[in-house]
Amino acid sequence: MKNPKLSYGLILLLFLLILVSVFTRAEAANTMAAYISTPPFLAGGGVEPNLLLLIDNSASMYDLGYVDDQRYCYDDNYDPTETYVGYFEPTGWYAYNLAAKTFEAKTTAEASIVWNSAKYKHSDLCIDVDATPSVTAFAAKGNFLNWAAASKLDIKKEVLTGGKYDSTNGRLVLESRGCVGRRFVKKVAVMDQLFNTFFLTLGVRQPDDSEKASASDDTTRIEIFEVTQTGFNNSACQSAIDELNSSSPNQGQIKQDIEDCMSFTNKDKQVADSMSAFNHSVHNCRKRLRAPRFRHSEYPKRKTR
Repeated sequence: MKNPKLSYGLILLLFLLILVSVFTRAEAANTMAAYISTPPFLAGGGVEPNLLLLIDNSASMYDLGYVDDQRYCYDDNYDPTETYVGYFEPTGWYAYNLAAKTFEAKTTAEASIVWNSAKYKHSDLCIDVDATPSVTAFAAKGNFLNWAAASKLDIKKEVLTGGKYDSTNGRLVLESRGCVGRRFVKKVAVMDQLFNTFFLTLGVRQPDDSEKASASDDTTRIEIFEVTQTGFNNSACQSAIDELNSSSPNQGQIKQDIEDCMSFTNKDKQVADSMSAFNHSVHNCRKRLRAPRFRHSEYPKRKTR
């Protein structure tokens, strides 16, 4: 590979030689005044030119930059033929360091080692899990990571300044609140080693208070859910919400829709217990919604003697 500085010097030298050869011709006698005119509104005013940038720094800028406008907090339309800008180099590969809890740039050869041994694969990502199941390896192209996690604020900072830089650790820091403070779900199809189709579901969110390094820590968190044959079932989730808001909600149907929505399996006792508690909470909400409502003036008055 050529030395970049040397190449730049040669280009500059050639450019200067061209300028010299141009100005040796007769028209070199022309002055720059022939090509400059002062705008009338600046003539004689002595006003220095300036540029005013009005930048949106509202909370909505922490929402994700790449979303499906037709659905709320959910997107499964990753297109590897499109380019998604962000902190990650779209064509580069990155692997997650489980110990350091950060993404690290990898060469194509290094990424191929992870990709070849991974259990689930996509052209732009791979993931390996154990029997628990817990993630043991995760690598992806920067294009996918930008689509999955870049907030509108990340993209704006990347364009204007190169991004939010952590000088202490020498790295760029993504900032997001997911979907208005809740998880934004991203889903993509992957294949196992026998070319069977499965789905990887990611939950992109802001950090919990217990996870924050400081009060101003808004570092994006990406949760990886169990790879299943359906992944996040958005239609079932919407059905659960619609059923809960119906005039006569069916608790059994709500429970089934919730379990389908979350691709619930009974493998993990802790997850099973959490699901039972969640369904019980939904049941209580349903009862509360169906309970008669009284205005303050309609509450039964206490009898006095």
